[in-house]
Amino acid sequence: MAATLTMAMGTIVLKSTCASQATIDTSAFVVQELNIVGSRCGPFPEAMKLLEDGSLDVSKYISAVFPLERVAEALEMARSRGCLKVQLAIAPSELSAATGEPPAKRPRAGVS
Repeated sequence: MAATLTMAMGTIVLKSTCASQATIDTSAFVVQELNIVGSRCGPFPEAMKLLEDGSLDVSKYISAVFPLERVAEALEMARSRGCLKVQLAIAPSELSAATGEPPAKRPRAGVS
């Protein structure tokens, strides 16, 4: 599925702590010249501490936050030039506190 959602010459990041064998059709990766990058887990306790005490500002990396029911709009924004990350909010508490406005189209600190 990731290959069909990625633009030509784009990058797909495989994020998992489980390494298991899988069989895939590589034709889409070759034809679209896609890059595949593996990403392993880092030092979570240290990262969580930095997030909690405000030492690590990740807000600059989040371009927008959308409720799950607006996933199509979120994906459209994620495809736009200059967008770094779009977050899907599962719980209402994850959305902007602003009333009557669409989801925050600005960074939210401490959320990744």
